[in-house]
Amino acid sequence: MPFAADGAGDYLVIDQRPTRQRGRIGAANHEDGCHFQMHPMWTSLPELLDMTATAIETGDLLDCYERVVIDDRELTWDF
Repeated sequence: MPFAADGAGDYLVIDQRPTRQRGRIGAANHEDGCHFQMHPMWTSLPELLDMTATAIETGDLLDCYERVVIDDRELTWDF
């Protein structure tokens, strides 16, 4: 189930299949299909949101993404 989009046809999805990995987060790329990475951040939506909030508050890296604040008004992430 998609829950976030990048505006270029790619999405973050929640795996809702009835398996033991149900609830994990994946990336649905319009060219390559859907992929699931092995990283604690991607195990569930609550885990992703918790790690994202911590990275926003502390400025620490989120996996390989770095928080960038533009003019104290806009937040983006550099890879």
